[in-house]
This record gives sequence, C-alpha cells and structure tokens, in this order.
Amino acid sequence: TKYDTHTFTNRVVDCTFEDNGAEDVSTVAVSLLYHADVSGCSFARNTGKREQGTALYINYCSDAVPGGIPAIIRDCTFTANTNSYNGSQSNGDFLGGIVAALNGSAVEMHGCTFSGNVATANYCGSGFLAGAQTGPHSLVGCTFENNVARFGGTAVMANLGNSANHPNRITLQDCILRNNDGPLVYGGHYSGGVWTLDGCTISSNKNCTAISNARTGTSFSQYTTNIVRNCSFEGNAFGSSSATDARVRSGFYLAAATFDRSLFKGNSNNYRVLSSFGGLDVENCLFADNTGNEGYLFYPTNGVQVVNSTFVGNKNKRALFYVSGDVLPGDRVVNCIFSGNTKAESTFVQSGTEGCYRYCFTDFEVAGAGEGMVGGTAGANPGFANAAGGDYTLAKNSVCRNAGDSLVWAGIASAKDLAGNGRINAADGNVVDIGCYEWYSSAPPGLMIFVR
Repeated sequence: TKYDTHTFTNRVVDCTFEDNGAEDVSTVAVSLLYHADVSGCSFARNTGKREQGTALYINYCSDAVPGGIPAIIRDCTFTANTNSYNGSQSNGDFLGGIVAALNGSAVEMHGCTFSGNVATANYCGSGFLAGAQTGPHSLVGCTFENNVARFGGTAVMANLGNSANHPNRITLQDCILRNNDGPLVYGGHYSGGVWTLDGCTISSNKNCTAISNARTGTSFSQYTTNIVRNCSFEGNAFGSSSATDARVRSGFYLAAATFDRSLFKGNSNNYRVLSSFGGLDVENCLFADNTGNEGYLFYPTNGVQVVNSTFVGNKNKRALFYVSGDVLPGDRVVNCIFSGNTKAESTFVQSGTEGCYRYCFTDFEVAGAGEGMVGGTAGANPGFANAAGGDYTLAKNSVCRNAGDSLVWAGIASAKDLAGNGRINAADGNVVDIGCYEWYSSAPPGLMIFVR
C-alpha cells in the first residue's frame, strides 16, 4: 500500500498487517510520503529482503521538505518481523530495518513496542532505521525486547552516509530496552547520529553495544555531545563475543559524550565499557559490580572529566581510568569514591594520570595525586550507609561527608546528585560530599537507587 500526496495527512489507524512477504520491493506493508500518521496498528511476521522498512517506510515527512510534515507513529506493535537486506559497510549502506525513515524525514514515535524482530544480515537493524540526513527523531515511551541483530541496531540504527555535516539527532526518552541480542542503539559506518537517552532502562541485553556512533580514525568533534542522563544499565553483556570491530565490542563507543545521574550495575564487558573520541564527561553516576574482560572502565581521548561518581565492587583487567594519548590540562577525576574494586594486572591508576585525581576517596594509594584525597590505604572505609545491602548513600559519620571540592558546582544551582537531590546541602555546611550521593539528615523527595 502506497500513499503519496502533498495535500492531506495520510492516516493508517487500527490496521493489521500480518504474514506479508516480498522479494524485490523496498517495503512489504506500508509506504507513506510527505504526511504520515500511523496509530494503533499491528505489524506481525512480515518478511523483507530489500533495503528500507519491512513493515513501515516513512519518506519525505519533514518540515524541511517542501510539502512535508513530521511523521507520527503511536501505539503500534511490531512483532516477529524479519529483514534480511545485506548492505555494504564500505559505502555506509545501512538501510535495512523494520521501520525506516529516509529522505529528510523526521519521526515522532510514542508508546510503540518492538518485540521478537530479527535482522539476519550484517548491516541491517531489527528496529527503527534513521536514514542519512534525517531527523530530528524522538522515541518516547517505547519498548524494544527480544529483538535480534548481527551488526545493526536491535532498537535504533542511524546511517549518516558520507556527509559529516548532517548528523541524525535522535532522542530516546523513557524507553525500555531489554533481552535483546545484538547492538542496541547503533550508528552506521560513518557516524550515525547524535544521541540523547533520557530516563531509559537498559537491562539483560547480550552481545550488545549500548550506543555507538563513532567511526574509527575519524574526528567528529564538530558534533553536539551525546547525552545519557537518568538512565539505568543493569545485567547487560556489553560487547559481541565474536566481533573484532571496536564499535560492537565496547559498551559505549562515542565521538563525545556526557553521562549524568545514571546507574551501571552488574554489566559484563568484552572490551571497553566507555570509549569516547571527542571528550567524556561523567557526573553523579554509580558503577557497581561490573566486570571487564579486556578493557578499561574509561578509554577517552580529547579530554575527560569524572565528577562526583562512585565506583564500587568492579572487576577489571586493567586500570579503572585510562587515557589514550596525552593527559590534557583540563582532565580531572574529582569528588569520586573508589572502593572494593579489583584488577587482574597493572595498577588501578594509569601512569601519568595521577595528578588528575583530587578530592577523591580511594582504598589504594595514588602517589602524586592532587589535593584533598581521602583514604589512600588498603582497607580504607568510605562509610556507606549499608554497602552489604546495596545502599551506597553516605552514613552520617562517613569520611566522605563535606570532603569534596564545592568549586566544581559553583554557580550551578540546579545540580543534582544521583537521587535527584541538591548537590550542595545548605543544612550540612554548603560543602559538597564525595561520591554520587549527597548526605541529607532527612532525605528530601527524590529517587533513591539501591543496588542489590
């Protein structure tokens, strides 16, 4: 079914598309041009063997396209669909997907569910495909579960093509990604988008890269920083066990990134957890009980800042914090807790980065660290409220209370800790604490995360 008009909105409402298949057409079920409003529809067991969307193809739907408006997809289900289009990595040809948006389209997707979809070829996704120079796209309240992809995204795949000046801009808000097999949010060969994940829950996925958008050997410093905030990543197996490409071996492989108020708990890693090639900023995050096979907890280049974050019970092969290349003047690890982590080789602190550490609690020595360090000996106790029960807030008598550098948050009245409470507690001396949680005698309303 193909609808093509510049005059009216094409509406597909409460329809069912099941068990369709085609060999030589781009889209099996529905193709919509210029105006598209799809709601309450079910797409199940459709099979596509060509590029673009197996179930739904959105084309020229954008304010930027003459006669077009952004597409709306609401409350639809995409179940057990298959796309087997095998694109080419060498020319950035990542065009297979279950839902595809191409030719400048922008998509707003709300409350949709993708379940049990499969992409069988190397460069094909089993979720939403954002084609070259499309967007912005927003996916709100969507669920992606039990999808399978070999190299493309099980949730979202973006293909930038050859242009370095038109990155896709894609937001996932309050989405759930769980029990998928393969990369979750994946950029194509050239970069594939600038991502924002806000309030998302990512759990129990395997052979996965959480987010990837950087091409090896290429600088993307002109791009807006990728943002991950208020998200949780639990029980994921990061990094494909058989892949050799760093983009699908790492947990995060990004051009530049900010991680704020997010939880990383119980994840395993085949390679590097966080890889950033345009700068990395980690604030108010908790890393607990993660394991690393090959790589480093951080592998940033072009600048790194780790502020008011807590690292506890992680097991890694090499240094927890690693810089590739020269340490820059602005690199810093400030107001952080490092407790109960183990390593297989090397030291906790990479040689040459010692001076980056200031106002941190460690249960190991950091020779040459900056001012304000706390602990520094084996067995030192940061004073968590109930570490055995997974509560890494600070006890009243914690050595980390009022021991941080408050200048980090000077002039930022809106700064929050991981629980969503004010970063500076006026009732406790107006001095910031060390770690991801600020101590309050009676906790104000906010989200408290207990790791069990």
